[in-house]
Amino acid sequence: MTEAVRAGRPVGRRQPSLTPVVGLERLLAPPRPPSRISRYLLAPALTALALGITMTARPMLSEHGQQLFLAAVVVSAILGGLGPGLLATLLSVVAIDYLIVGHIPLAVPVAPDQLIRLALFTIVALVTSGVSGSLRTARETAERQARELARQAVALEKQAVELSRQVGESRALSAALERSNARLREVAATADEARVAAETANRAKLDFLATMSHELRTPLNAISGYVELLKLEVGGPLATQQRQYLDRVQHAQRHLLGLINNVLNFAKLESGRVEYALTDVPVDPVLHGMHAMVQPQVAAKSITYEYRPADRSLTVRADREKLEQIVLNLLSNAVKFTPTGGRITLSGAKGGGGGGAGSGSNSGIAIVVEDSGVGIPADKLDAIFEPFVQVGPALTRERDGAGLGLAISRDLARAMGGDLTVTSDLGAGSRFTLVLPAR
Repeated sequence: MTEAVRAGRPVGRRQPSLTPVVGLERLLAPPRPPSRISRYLLAPALTALALGITMTARPMLSEHGQQLFLAAVVVSAILGGLGPGLLATLLSVVAIDYLIVGHIPLAVPVAPDQLIRLALFTIVALVTSGVSGSLRTARETAERQARELARQAVALEKQAVELSRQVGESRALSAALERSNARLREVAATADEARVAAETANRAKLDFLATMSHELRTPLNAISGYVELLKLEVGGPLATQQRQYLDRVQHAQRHLLGLINNVLNFAKLESGRVEYALTDVPVDPVLHGMHAMVQPQVAAKSITYEYRPADRSLTVRADREKLEQIVLNLLSNAVKFTPTGGRITLSGAKGGGGGGAGSGSNSGIAIVVEDSGVGIPADKLDAIFEPFVQVGPALTRERDGAGLGLAISRDLARAMGGDLTVTSDLGAGSRFTLVLPAR
């Protein structure tokens, strides 16, 4: 926003001036009214002036002396209002009576025509005073109304100036908002393009993995088949060294096939293509069957394997194949990171706060895999569940794997309403706990 907009001035327009408004206020300001005392003093002053002129020029004014007093009444009413006009009328009647009676005592009779003229003067003076006072009142009312209209005009002019300023600011803000909206539309369009590109790339990745699955598994299965045929001595007897070579080939083939399967499983989890057949799965049969799967590995490293039988009533709500995959991953990791002569324990028990992320359940079944291996550093306990993350070069140079087993296991557990956690002390072994909802 420009400095002009921030200062409250419309961009590109001249600010309206208040000078005409101020001049109008000064021009229409009401004049200072005379005080009440000065208005009432005007009546005796004018009456005295009329009396003086009448007495001085009495022979010349003759019968017309009353007109001077009537003029005094009119001027007093016009300039002072109804009150001063009535006061001037009273004083004029007294003055005229003085002129008629003179210094003669009041008991002396007065001519009737003089009384009639005095009465007529009084009536005319009263009417004239009332009319003049009414005219003054009407004039003052009109002046007040005119001043009020002037004040309203000034207020309207000020409002017009303020409205003009606000309209200018609104136009500037509207222009700035329109520019912001245009930039937002550009950003949104760029984001849409990036999303479409990402979706296209993801589809291409999934298609590539699906193709590679077929292309890699086929020769690996062929290798496995031919190795089995050779070990059966279909092509002739084998020397001891040749059999050892075939065992190594077969081991490498199985390891490579496992890596490929892990990558494919992770890709399916990421794309949401994994399907789950949730059923009530008894815990003890599943855990009891794990011994046969890991027996060759623990025997090769002289590791003590212990299964603590679970209560036969324990049943989880899970996909049996996915449950077996998780437990086998945990046991394989335990074997991998447990030195020769170590110990691995598998157990299952009720409790453990089941229901993983987002679940409000406090009732679950815990399956625990505990080993006496190398352990995990405290700062790596969360990182080991991220894809393609391993504990560290010093711990992984001599161990196979792509760092996907734990990531896949935790995703599978959470997808079934559970969770997978770990506690460990470096050099003192690890304890992995799989918690799944009870039946």
